[in-house]
Amino acid sequence: MPNCQYYWKDDPIYTNAFAKCISRHQWGAINQILHIADNTKADRRDPLYKLRPLMNILEKTYADWYDPGENLTIDEAMVKYTGNLFFK
Repeated sequence: MPNCQYYWKDDPIYTNAFAKCISRHQWGAINQILHIADNTKADRRDPLYKLRPLMNILEKTYADWYDPGENLTIDEAMVKYTGNLFFK
């Protein structure tokens, strides 16, 4: 969505579960104080620097808890993309 305010619109095209779980006022209060990265130590060359700490935590947690087992199917969409991505 172009703006998070659309989650709480009355128009049926924007109806979703997120707006049913939390009010716009509650989300605004959480979003105002929620910060994942320390901007003073940010690596501005990394376009995802604000999400990088969370991504690192999730990557480690998934690696610790997920065991794919013996049989694993790899879809071609899961193979490393070798093209150009702006946030690579």
